[in-house]
Amino acid sequence: DGSVKIDAEVPVPVPAGACIFHHLLCLHRSKANTSPNPRRAYALHYANRDATSCVRPWGEMLVLRA
Repeated sequence: DGSVKIDAEVPVPVPAGACIFHHLLCLHRSKANTSPNPRRAYALHYANRDATSCVRPWGEMLVLRA
């Protein structure tokens, strides 16, 4: 039915300055930032050149390796 069991969450504490990776279908979240410092994030999305994109045409995307 597409519903998500919130009680099935698994906490994964991540130390400050650490990096984590998620599969694109992995539902994930973080709680509110209670520190006085901003929380920074950097997102990269990799896909096979043969994959279709619903975001924008491949010709408009940044090519990291030709």
